[in-house]
This record gives sequence, C-alpha cells and structure tokens, in this order.
Amino acid sequence: MSQTTDTLSKDNIFEVLSSSRRRYVIYYLYSHEGTAELKDLATHIAAWESGEPLDAITDEETRRVYISLYQTHLPKLAEFDIVRYDSDARIAELTPKADQLSRYLDSEPAPTLPWPLYYAVLSVVSLFLLVGLWLQFPPFDSMNGTSVAFIIAIGVIGITVVHYLYTRQRGGNDMSSIESLIE
Repeated sequence: MSQTTDTLSKDNIFEVLSSSRRRYVIYYLYSHEGTAELKDLATHIAAWESGEPLDAITDEETRRVYISLYQTHLPKLAEFDIVRYDSDARIAELTPKADQLSRYLDSEPAPTLPWPLYYAVLSVVSLFLLVGLWLQFPPFDSMNGTSVAFIIAIGVIGITVVHYLYTRQRGGNDMSSIESLIE
C-alpha cells in the first residue's frame, strides 16, 4: 500500500522517524547525494549502531542490518514515498518527499537569536520614553504623546517583522537538521 498524497501527515512522519534504522537510512542518503547501494548502507548503519569503525564490522553484523533494511525499513520508507528502492539493483534513493521530514529532525535547535531579550529591551525603552514624557524630563518635554506612541509602534512593528523573517528563513532544509538523525 503506497501513500500517494503529496504531503505526509504528522502521524506518518512520526511513524517513519520512530525507527533509528530508518533515520540512519535518511541520514546516509542525504550525506551521499541521495542514493546508495544496500550493502554500503547496511555496513555504515551497523558501524553506527555498534560504535565501531567500518573496517571492524563483521559480515554477520552487516547481514543482520541488511536483512532488516531489505525486509522492513526500506519498504516502509518506500510505502510513504520517502525512498525509492530498486530491489533488483539493491539501490535506495531519496525522493523529494523526504524534504518534508527536515523540520522534525532537529534534536537540538540550532542557536537562535534571543528574541525574548529583544522584546524585553523594546519594552524597557518604551517604558523609559513614557515615564520621561509623563515626568517632562528633557528632551521628552518637547515631545507629545502621539510622537512617543508612534516611536513605540514603529519599534514593535520593526522587531516583529524582523522576527518573522528570521523565523521563516530558518524553516529550510539544512544538513544540521539531517545530522541530528544519528545523534
């Protein structure tokens, strides 16, 4: 049963990502230009799971992972059209649908700007302007309430627009998200 819709539901995404081996498959394919032979995939996953270098992985370890990938994990990824798997050639390839997983892959968010601090500073500056206007301290004694309200409104609008654009820009797919698959 193949999922033919263009978008994956959250339930489907979480089902796919619930297995570390499927996450390893996606990570390996992303880091190897989207395609790989099943034997190479199995060997690398066996190494990651055991914490051993590639040359220390036995044929038995590779075979165990190979069978699991062949019988369970690649068919599941193919069912949701995340991976195209040619069982005759034993080659797995990412599909464009795999990009839908990227926003769920960060195990630890990348460093971000301290937005609450920026909003707090804007609030303190606004309060300072209002108190200065109320107490008529220079240079506030030459300002009226409308000009102070305008300055505060421009500040709020400005920081909100910058925050929105920054957050929207970070929504794309990058390798730091993909690398979080194997952590």
